[in-house]
Amino acid sequence: MAKPVNLRNVTRIPVGRNHHKGSLFPLIGEMCPSGVKGGLKISCYEYEPGGSTDPEFHDDMEQAYVILDGKLNVTLNGEAHGLIAGSCLHIPLCAVHESVAVGEKPV
Repeated sequence: MAKPVNLRNVTRIPVGRNHHKGSLFPLIGEMCPSGVKGGLKISCYEYEPGGSTDPEFHDDMEQAYVILDGKLNVTLNGEAHGLIAGSCLHIPLCAVHESVAVGEKPV
């Protein structure tokens, strides 16, 4: 059985920039077999203030954003959502979404 992961104590490894802008770190690996539609993707990222993503959608998975700290503005299918620590937002299959870290703390 897998052990729980404490996200506050995981080694941060910088990754190259793609459609994400700002400092971006994967804290845990992505768990989704390549090419599997409807697979579960679990990943954890940290964005510096001002870090953002370009508009995107996924036709192979849903997502959920869980905010551990800081503030994140997310636009989901044209609707704005302001997320703070403790917030969770479901990103449905094929939903267009983008985000930007706001405030003075990393998200």
